[in-house]
Formats: sequence, C-alpha cells, structure tokens
Amino acid sequence: FRAPTLAEEYYSATNVSPSAAVVQLPSNSAAAKLLGFPNLKPETSDNYSAGLVLHPIPKLSATLDVYDIKIKNRIVGTGTLYGLGGANNAAAVLSAIAAHGNVLDPTVTYVGVSLFTNGINTETKGVEVTLNYASDFGEYGHVDWSVSGNYNDTKIKKINDTPSQLSPQTLFDDIAKSDLTTASPKYKVAFGGYWTKGPWSANLRETVYGKTAELVSPNGGAGTQETVGVAAITDLEGSYAVTKSLKLSIGANNLFDKKPPNRLQNPAAHSIADGSNVYDAPVGFSPYGINGGYYYARAVISF
Repeated sequence: FRAPTLAEEYYSATNVSPSAAVVQLPSNSAAAKLLGFPNLKPETSDNYSAGLVLHPIPKLSATLDVYDIKIKNRIVGTGTLYGLGGANNAAAVLSAIAAHGNVLDPTVTYVGVSLFTNGINTETKGVEVTLNYASDFGEYGHVDWSVSGNYNDTKIKKINDTPSQLSPQTLFDDIAKSDLTTASPKYKVAFGGYWTKGPWSANLRETVYGKTAELVSPNGGAGTQETVGVAAITDLEGSYAVTKSLKLSIGANNLFDKKPPNRLQNPAAHSIADGSNVYDAPVGFSPYGINGGYYYARAVISF
C-alpha cells in the first residue's frame, strides 16, 4: 500500500521552448477532471523476497536476494498528451490548459499536457548479489574487496483505459512505456577495493552499467530509439592522515570523463528526434549522468 504523495496530487509546472509548451497538470485538479482523470488513489502491491547470507570461506561473506514485486494502480506520469501540433490531438487538452489558468503564447506550434495517474500494473523481478573479502598483505597494507551486482526486469502487465476526451491518443504510449521498462539499465555491477597502510588510504570503485534505451518523438508519433551503451565508470580517491584530527584527500568521480551520447538529430527536418531545441545536448536518461568527470580536493578536520 502506498498513498499518493502531495507532489503527485498537486504539483504543476509549465515547460516552454520557443515553439512549444507542455503543462504539468495537478492530478487532483478541475483541469484534470476535464480530461477524464479521477483523483489519485493508493497503489497496492504484493512483494515476495528471499535472501541468504553465506560465509563459504574465512574472510569472505556473501549475500543473495531475489524478489518479485507486483504493483496495481501504479502512479506514473503519462506521456505528453497533445492539443496542438502532435501526431494526434484532442481539443480537450487546450480546454484543460485554459481551465488551469495558463495563458500561452499564441505563436507556439506544439501544445500538450502531462500528469500523474493510476495508469498501469507492473511486475518487477530481480536478483542482488554482494561479495566482501579482506586481504592482509603485511607491510604492503590491507585491502577490503567488494563486488555487488543487481539484475531486474520490469514488465507492464496492464494499461488502464484512456479517457474518451483524449481520443485517439493513448494514455501510455510506446514512448512512455520505454521510460519505465528500458530507460534504466537492467543490470549494474560494482567492483571496489579499499587499501589502507598507516596514514595512507586509497579507494577505487569501478561501476559497470548495462545498456539503456528510450523511444523519443518530437510530436507523439512513431518513436526513434536512442541508446546509451554499456559503460564502466571509475571513481578513485587517495587520502593521507596528517594527524589524528586532519585528513587530506584528492579524488575523482568519473575519472575518465565518460559522457553519454548526444541526442539523435534529423538534419533533413532541422530538428531533434525528441522535439528538443537544444542541438548536441546529451540524452537525459543516462544512468551515469551528463556532466562527465568531477575532480576534487578535500580536508577533513575531526574534533
């Protein structure tokens, strides 16, 4: 059981570009009622899980967890529902925007709304594994090793009916489905090594993200698939304890400045596949972020 949050019920926003406007309507608003959406109701779920903790050899610990989560009436964001400029449009969308009090620039060519709704039933199955091992190299120091991995798969079991006011559009189109089922990696594996010797220490993490993919469209029509391939991200930090109360560190998150690919472009149409007006911008669903490397120095004083 999960009750709707206040943000899911009442959050609103207006997102604009030089040629488009998309309004996030509050789910429990009169404007949403004009489109045929009732107030949000709680989600319910059945969650089955089992786990093991093992110590197969000295200094090695392992855990294994498997799970199956079924959610009914899951609260999700709809795809963009168009009133103007889409592959399919519904006049009720423009009426709902006006009822919400938005006054849009008359020159915009794409107008739509989105909102949270109890839209689908889903099932997620997955497994998680962790391994930890300690190594003592005597005068060369001590290393704590770790490996963790997760695999999960989400399937949409049911999509609720689309209100008739939005015909011929669908409540949860293929583009919105991809946001939920493929835009996050199905697996993630992390390797770690923490070395210490006297006042010195170093922490190395290598995280491997599986492939992600998302359908995008400039107008809600046929989607084009954008993909972020398998990627390994390296984090590294070295530290020195100057005294018992002062520790100096230098490090990097995403040491090799790995960045996701840019959005697909259609040169013939002078547009971006997802309707964005920002050329050469990175895709927004990358699991490791769009900003690349982050490098830092830090001093920690304890007292």
